[in-house]
Amino acid sequence: EAEAAGVRQVWMTQGAVTPDTLAIFAAAAVRTDAVRLGTAIVPTYPPHPLALAQQALAVADLAPGRLRLGIGPSHRPTIEGTYGLPMPAPLAHLREYTAVVRGLLWEGAVDHEGEFFRVRATLPRRPRVPVLLSTLREGAFRLAGEVGDGALSWLCPVPYLLQAAAPALRAGAAAAGRA
Repeated sequence: EAEAAGVRQVWMTQGAVTPDTLAIFAAAAVRTDAVRLGTAIVPTYPPHPLALAQQALAVADLAPGRLRLGIGPSHRPTIEGTYGLPMPAPLAHLREYTAVVRGLLWEGAVDHEGEFFRVRATLPRRPRVPVLLSTLREGAFRLAGEVGDGALSWLCPVPYLLQAAAPALRAGAAAAGRA
């Protein structure tokens, strides 16, 4: 009904105890033809990056070119309080997670050994799903510019986005030799 009414994009968050966003989008994908489906955001804790890439591949197969995968570390009260998982270095974790997910979705394979993950895997297809990073502070905006396909801000006032966030995003991209 939303697509028939002209809705062009649907964005949905993934909470700690809410239904799985990508599963809901898989169901929506088979009932729609054009609406873009975006996650804003799927937490990088606790799902393994290979498992998330496999889910994204399935949705991308059902909705070619329509998925936008927003990921981020979430918040300490959720990850440590609800899941009971330590969250020592969220940006470093997000950097590695993005390397694995983006490597799989864009290159089709990854051979990664880092502080948080060791992954050697090949996907059957490269859906080239854009991977957007959650951002709040300047460090996250720099990281999004460096390794992501975009940034998803949260609770950021427009002056902050213009004066601090956008320059940090551009600086991260420039440091990585990206547009």
